[in-house]
Amino acid sequence: MDPAISPNTHVLQYRLEALLVEVNGLANRLKATDPRVAIPSASRAALQVLQRNGPQTVPQIARSRFSSRQNIQILINRLKEEGLVEFVTNPEHKRSVLVRLTNRGQTAIAQATDEEAKLSTELLPSFSQIELSSATEVLNKLRKLLDGKDKPESHSPHSQMVTATHHSNATSQASADIQSVSTSASADSSHEGEFPVSLL
Repeated sequence: MDPAISPNTHVLQYRLEALLVEVNGLANRLKATDPRVAIPSASRAALQVLQRNGPQTVPQIARSRFSSRQNIQILINRLKEEGLVEFVTNPEHKRSVLVRLTNRGQTAIAQATDEEAKLSTELLPSFSQIELSSATEVLNKLRKLLDGKDKPESHSPHSQMVTATHHSNATSQASADIQSVSTSASADSSHEGEFPVSLL
Protein backbone atom coordinates (compact mmCIF):
# COMPACT_ATOMS: atom_id res chain seq x y z
CA MET A 1 0.00 0.00 0.00
CA ASP A 2 1.19 3.48 -0.77
CA PRO A 3 2.21 4.93 2.63
CA ALA A 4 0.80 8.28 1.55
CA ILE A 5 -2.68 6.75 1.28
CA SER A 6 -4.31 5.82 4.55
CA PRO A 7 -6.46 2.67 4.92
CA ASN A 8 -9.44 4.96 5.48
CA THR A 9 -8.90 6.50 2.03
CA HIS A 10 -9.31 3.09 0.41
CA VAL A 11 -12.50 2.49 2.37
CA LEU A 12 -13.86 5.87 1.25
CA GLN A 13 -13.01 4.99 -2.35
CA TYR A 14 -15.05 1.80 -2.08
CA ARG A 15 -17.93 3.72 -0.52
CA LEU A 16 -17.87 6.35 -3.27
CA GLU A 17 -17.85 3.65 -5.95
CA ALA A 18 -20.85 2.02 -4.26
CA LEU A 19 -22.66 5.37 -4.20
CA LEU A 20 -21.99 5.99 -7.90
CA VAL A 21 -23.21 2.52 -8.83
CA GLU A 22 -26.38 3.08 -6.82
CA VAL A 23 -26.96 6.50 -8.39
CA ASN A 24 -26.54 5.02 -11.85
CA GLY A 25 -28.98 2.22 -11.04
CA LEU A 26 -31.49 4.73 -9.69
CA ALA A 27 -31.06 6.89 -12.78
CA ASN A 28 -31.83 3.93 -15.03
CA ARG A 29 -34.86 3.07 -12.93
CA LEU A 30 -36.19 6.63 -13.04
CA LYS A 31 -35.64 6.82 -16.79
CA ALA A 32 -37.79 3.72 -17.27
CA THR A 33 -41.37 4.40 -18.24
CA ASP A 34 -43.65 3.91 -15.26
CA PRO A 35 -46.55 1.73 -16.47
CA ARG A 36 -48.89 4.29 -14.91
CA VAL A 37 -47.26 7.19 -16.76
CA ALA A 38 -47.00 7.23 -20.56
CA ILE A 39 -44.17 9.79 -20.63
CA PRO A 40 -40.55 8.68 -20.00
CA SER A 41 -38.79 10.35 -17.10
CA ALA A 42 -36.44 12.63 -19.09
CA SER A 43 -39.28 13.89 -21.27
CA ARG A 44 -41.51 14.35 -18.26
CA ALA A 45 -38.87 16.46 -16.51
CA ALA A 46 -38.51 18.80 -19.49
CA LEU A 47 -42.27 19.17 -19.79
CA GLN A 48 -42.52 19.96 -16.09
CA VAL A 49 -40.00 22.78 -16.51
CA LEU A 50 -42.26 24.31 -19.14
CA GLN A 51 -45.35 23.68 -17.01
CA ARG A 52 -43.83 25.48 -14.02
CA ASN A 53 -41.96 28.29 -15.74
CA GLY A 54 -43.85 28.86 -18.97
CA PRO A 55 -42.17 29.07 -22.40
CA GLN A 56 -38.38 28.64 -22.21
CA THR A 57 -35.45 28.58 -24.59
CA VAL A 58 -33.51 25.34 -25.00
CA PRO A 59 -30.48 26.75 -23.07
CA GLN A 60 -32.77 27.77 -20.20
CA ILE A 61 -34.25 24.28 -20.01
CA ALA A 62 -30.76 22.77 -20.15
CA ARG A 63 -29.56 24.91 -17.23
CA SER A 64 -32.56 24.00 -15.10
CA ARG A 65 -31.96 20.30 -15.80
CA PHE A 66 -28.15 20.45 -15.30
CA SER A 67 -27.81 19.03 -18.80
CA SER A 68 -26.15 20.05 -22.05
CA ARG A 69 -27.90 22.19 -24.64
CA GLN A 70 -27.30 19.46 -27.24
CA ASN A 71 -29.04 16.78 -25.17
CA ILE A 72 -32.01 19.01 -24.44
CA GLN A 73 -32.28 20.05 -28.10
CA ILE A 74 -32.54 16.39 -29.13
CA LEU A 75 -35.14 15.80 -26.44
CA ILE A 76 -37.19 18.87 -27.39
CA ASN A 77 -37.11 17.93 -31.08
CA ARG A 78 -38.54 14.53 -30.17
CA LEU A 79 -41.24 16.10 -28.01
CA LYS A 80 -42.14 18.40 -30.91
CA GLU A 81 -42.53 15.42 -33.23
CA GLU A 82 -44.86 13.88 -30.65
CA GLY A 83 -46.96 17.05 -30.61
CA LEU A 84 -46.23 17.83 -26.95
CA VAL A 85 -44.33 21.10 -27.51
CA GLU A 86 -44.07 23.75 -30.20
CA PHE A 87 -41.62 26.50 -31.14
CA VAL A 88 -42.79 30.10 -30.91
CA THR A 89 -41.16 33.46 -31.59
CA ASN A 90 -39.05 34.87 -28.77
CA PRO A 91 -39.79 38.60 -28.48
CA GLU A 92 -36.54 39.15 -26.58
CA HIS A 93 -34.26 37.29 -28.98
CA LYS A 94 -35.27 36.73 -32.60
CA ARG A 95 -32.63 34.05 -33.19
CA SER A 96 -33.53 32.01 -30.11
CA VAL A 97 -37.04 30.54 -30.25
CA LEU A 98 -39.10 29.66 -27.21
CA VAL A 99 -40.35 26.17 -26.48
CA ARG A 100 -43.99 26.07 -25.36
CA LEU A 101 -46.34 23.30 -24.29
CA THR A 102 -49.12 22.45 -26.70
CA ASN A 103 -52.61 21.64 -25.43
CA ARG A 104 -51.74 17.98 -25.81
CA GLY A 105 -48.53 18.51 -23.85
CA GLN A 106 -50.35 20.34 -21.06
CA THR A 107 -52.82 17.48 -20.71
CA ALA A 108 -50.08 14.83 -20.78
CA ILE A 109 -47.88 16.49 -18.16
CA ALA A 110 -50.85 17.22 -15.89
CA GLN A 111 -51.72 13.51 -15.88
CA ALA A 112 -48.10 12.49 -15.35
CA THR A 113 -47.70 14.99 -12.49
CA ASP A 114 -50.78 13.59 -10.77
CA GLU A 115 -49.31 10.09 -11.00
CA GLU A 116 -45.96 11.30 -9.64
CA ALA A 117 -47.75 12.92 -6.69
CA LYS A 118 -49.44 9.59 -5.94
CA LEU A 119 -46.08 7.79 -6.14
CA SER A 120 -44.46 10.32 -3.80
CA THR A 121 -47.26 9.80 -1.31
CA GLU A 122 -46.61 6.06 -1.41
CA LEU A 123 -42.83 6.46 -0.92
CA LEU A 124 -42.77 9.19 1.74
CA PRO A 125 -43.57 6.93 4.74
CA SER A 126 -40.37 4.98 4.02
CA PHE A 127 -38.09 7.96 4.70
CA SER A 128 -37.36 10.39 7.48
CA GLN A 129 -36.71 14.09 6.94
CA ILE A 130 -33.09 13.58 7.99
CA GLU A 131 -32.59 10.78 5.45
CA LEU A 132 -33.99 12.83 2.60
CA SER A 133 -32.05 15.96 3.58
CA SER A 134 -28.78 14.05 3.95
CA ALA A 135 -29.20 12.25 0.63
CA THR A 136 -30.00 15.52 -1.13
CA GLU A 137 -26.95 17.23 0.36
CA VAL A 138 -24.61 14.40 -0.65
CA LEU A 139 -25.89 14.30 -4.24
CA ASN A 140 -25.80 18.09 -4.49
CA LYS A 141 -22.20 18.16 -3.26
CA LEU A 142 -21.22 15.37 -5.65
CA ARG A 143 -22.73 17.22 -8.61
CA LYS A 144 -20.95 20.46 -7.68
CA LEU A 145 -17.64 18.63 -7.32
CA LEU A 146 -18.08 17.05 -10.75
CA ASP A 147 -18.92 20.48 -12.15
CA GLY A 148 -15.73 21.86 -10.64
CA LYS A 149 -17.70 24.30 -8.49
CA ASP A 150 -16.53 22.94 -5.17
CA LYS A 151 -13.44 21.39 -3.61
CA PRO A 152 -13.19 18.43 -1.25
CA GLU A 153 -12.66 19.37 2.34
CA SER A 154 -9.31 18.28 3.76
CA HIS A 155 -9.32 15.91 6.66
CA SER A 156 -6.92 15.89 9.56
CA PRO A 157 -4.37 13.03 9.74
CA HIS A 158 -6.02 11.88 12.94
CA SER A 159 -9.41 11.46 11.25
CA GLN A 160 -7.83 9.34 8.50
CA MET A 161 -6.04 6.87 10.81
CA VAL A 162 -7.69 3.48 11.26
CA THR A 163 -6.32 0.14 12.36
CA ALA A 164 -5.37 -2.56 9.87
CA THR A 165 -8.11 -4.81 11.22
CA HIS A 166 -10.75 -2.10 10.81
CA HIS A 167 -9.51 -1.43 7.28
CA SER A 168 -9.78 -5.08 6.33
CA ASN A 169 -13.30 -5.45 7.72
CA ALA A 170 -14.53 -2.17 6.30
CA THR A 171 -13.03 -2.88 2.88
CA SER A 172 -14.65 -6.31 2.77
CA GLN A 173 -18.01 -4.83 3.74
CA ALA A 174 -17.67 -2.02 1.19
CA SER A 175 -16.80 -4.53 -1.54
CA ALA A 176 -19.91 -6.50 -0.63
CA ASP A 177 -21.95 -3.29 -0.79
CA ILE A 178 -20.66 -2.55 -4.28
CA GLN A 179 -21.43 -6.09 -5.45
CA SER A 180 -24.93 -5.79 -4.01
CA VAL A 181 -25.79 -2.47 -5.61
CA SER A 182 -24.12 -3.52 -8.88
CA THR A 183 -26.39 -6.54 -9.05
CA SER A 184 -29.41 -4.37 -8.26
CA ALA A 185 -28.46 -1.74 -10.82
CA SER A 186 -27.82 -4.29 -13.56
CA ALA A 187 -31.45 -5.37 -13.34
CA ASP A 188 -32.36 -2.00 -14.89
CA SER A 189 -29.43 -1.80 -17.32
CA SER A 190 -31.69 -2.14 -20.34
CA HIS A 191 -32.77 1.47 -19.87
CA GLU A 192 -29.78 3.25 -21.36
CA GLY A 193 -29.83 6.93 -22.18
CA GLU A 194 -28.87 10.34 -21.02
CA PHE A 195 -27.18 10.69 -17.66
CA PRO A 196 -27.38 12.39 -15.16
CA VAL A 197 -30.63 11.64 -13.57
CA SER A 198 -33.97 13.23 -13.96
CA LEU A 199 -34.92 14.02 -10.43
CA LEU A 200 -37.67 16.52 -9.77
